[in-house]
Amino acid sequence: MNKFLASSVDPSKLSLTIKGILLGILPIFLVVTGMTEETIQPIIDAIVQIVFLGTSFVSTFQIVYGLIRKITVAEIEE
Repeated sequence: MNKFLASSVDPSKLSLTIKGILLGILPIFLVVTGMTEETIQPIIDAIVQIVFLGTSFVSTFQIVYGLIRKITVAEIEE
């Protein structure tokens, strides 16, 4: 997970700052749209999941790319 998005206490969880920003936007969104908190909570949960999955995808790509690069460099040096 991206260092900015990861919690400083438990890096496997989303940062409290990011959750706070999302929740800070919530009251404004509720007033503008007229939606209730019960209606918007699944949307917030989905956004958190999308952010987590997106950063996981980037991390996985970096791992695979790094392994491929390491293997090809090792073959060239031999």
